[in-house]
Amino acid sequence: MERNERVLAYINSPEYIPLKISELMLVLDVPEDGRAELEAILEDWIQKGKIYRTKRGKYEAVKGQKLISGTLHCSARGYFGFVTPEDESEQELYIDGTKMTPALDGDRVLAMADHTGDRCDGHIVRVLERKQQALSGVIKRTKAEYFEVRPDSGKIYAKFRLPRADALGAEQGERILFEITAYRDEHFYITATHRLGAADSLKSNINAILFSAGIRQEFDPETLAEAEAVPDMLSPKDLAGRHDFQARRARRKIRKPQPLRKRRNVLPAQRAVHLGNVNLLHSV
Repeated sequence: MERNERVLAYINSPEYIPLKISELMLVLDVPEDGRAELEAILEDWIQKGKIYRTKRGKYEAVKGQKLISGTLHCSARGYFGFVTPEDESEQELYIDGTKMTPALDGDRVLAMADHTGDRCDGHIVRVLERKQQALSGVIKRTKAEYFEVRPDSGKIYAKFRLPRADALGAEQGERILFEITAYRDEHFYITATHRLGAADSLKSNINAILFSAGIRQEFDPETLAEAEAVPDMLSPKDLAGRHDFQARRARRKIRKPQPLRKRRNVLPAQRAVHLGNVNLLHSV
């Protein structure tokens, strides 16, 4: 039996009690230099939905518990959401806003069902995959060491703290783009990546909408480098085996526009009357 299978078998065994990573290392006789490998094995089983880690950092088996993996969809009209199971045979799970941290709208999560019946409700156990690390929002309140930022999306209820050192000089009332750097004490800690301007300005609102829709306004460095590498003129090698129509286009005569009276699309009963720079059509 391989090591990762032995770890899963032990966690699923009747004699197992929930343990932290350091405690598992003692029980499984894992040396300190093997900690990273053990963490990778545990993380792999979490991603596969076989085990989960509690808020206290202890590992437990999914076996015998009602755990559902799926996507969290939050409502913009209230403080709640639903987990749509990956297994279509499972029932959709209602999640109250107080029981979904640290998950955000769109995240792939592992949730536990607390009650079943007409409405199955539960809580988020773990975020398996974060949908978006970057968001837009407005700096609403100022504290001594950080700003409080309200996200533009009404489907995100989390509280975001922006340390002043990571604000790029932004102040209260400005809209920014930011990235999530950490989550602790029920707060997300972020760093600003762009300043979009005043929250009530049209430009900052448009830029935030473009950003949320995934529309990039700048090319990435790789694309710019590739564009710079394109030569201004075609080489003889590029023209080999092709017809060059550029010279023919240069020799083509440019026709002069016909006078208005000779154009076929002008009705006979109309004549142009020129008054300065204004052309009027006058019926006769």
